[in-house]
Amino acid sequence: MEIAFSSRELRDTCSQYLKLKQIFGFCADTFMSILEDIRASSSFVELKVLLSVPYFFQSSMSPERLIIKITDSIQLAFVANNSYGLNNKGSSTNWDYVTHLKLVEVLDDGVQYAKFSA
Repeated sequence: MEIAFSSRELRDTCSQYLKLKQIFGFCADTFMSILEDIRASSSFVELKVLLSVPYFFQSSMSPERLIIKITDSIQLAFVANNSYGLNNKGSSTNWDYVTHLKLVEVLDDGVQYAKFSA
């Protein structure tokens, strides 16, 4: 799968292990592992098998989000980044067809992580 990032700062941070380690400490390894699992998958169908951490969908958001939990408090929020993952009405995502994700937020207890605030 392809991964895009909502900001240059977020992309740069996610590509540097030492930066992730400074910000997230012990869970930086899990963070990097999840990004690698995403890159190694061809679609969300494959990713579901690889993920070793819980995930859920937040359909109350527009667009619908995939939330991957790194720890009990830290979560990664992704949106589908390809249009053919949408159902025929365009209102919800058929995640099985998603091949591109965009990391839009890193959340700490449901609040956008301070380091990535605008």
